[in-house]
Amino acid sequence: MASISLQPRRAELAAALSDARIAPDVAAIHRLRVAAARCDVWLRMAGWNVLRSDLRRIRRAAGQVRELDLLRNLELPFALATWAESEHRDASAALAVILEEKRTLALLAALGVLPPLPRSAATRFMERELEHLLRLRERALRADASAGDLHATRRALRRMRFAGEWLGRKRDPPKRLLRDLGHLNDVVVAIARVRNAPDREPSRDLLAAWSIEAKRRIEHAQGALRRAKLDLRKPRA
Repeated sequence: MASISLQPRRAELAAALSDARIAPDVAAIHRLRVAAARCDVWLRMAGWNVLRSDLRRIRRAAGQVRELDLLRNLELPFALATWAESEHRDASAALAVILEEKRTLALLAALGVLPPLPRSAATRFMERELEHLLRLRERALRADASAGDLHATRRALRRMRFAGEWLGRKRDPPKRLLRDLGHLNDVVVAIARVRNAPDREPSRDLLAAWSIEAKRRIEHAQGALRRAKLDLRKPRA
């Protein structure tokens, strides 16, 4: 295969947008975020930066809904739970507006006319991303590494996974590693959300417990990252 067409993933994005308009539940929001992320990696590989801001806008709005879905499913004090529900309604309404905008329809139309990507460009992208990933990994394994360092590594791992999919390679990053990094990020996001709540007084003990949990998850994720084999260029035997 000399070139890689965006169109199969563009069709997935169109379907995910439609699903999220009809029933924006957790599964639909997840599909939308993944479809947009896959298209974003293709645009990165092709150097089409002009459309990435529109995809990023959709992903951020969907990410807001997802973060609040996580938060409102936790055991929270009544006042905080009520606030989380209100925030979730607002985020869902904001996403609904974006999904209906002409700008979103124009994005789909633009993605539909892009020429195929040379396979060599995708391969070069994989090589560059691997070097970047290994640098991020080194930083994330330092004793003073932050949750942000580990999250940056997680994002790079996802880009490598999606780039590998475009090349037809099945050597995904270790699922357990992605899961551990994801669990850490969930705790960090919950802490950030609650710290921005209008009344944090009832949540002081909760925030303290979550902060301890975040430190534990950083250590756990570092251990998983240290053990992981991250040369994703070669397919599994």
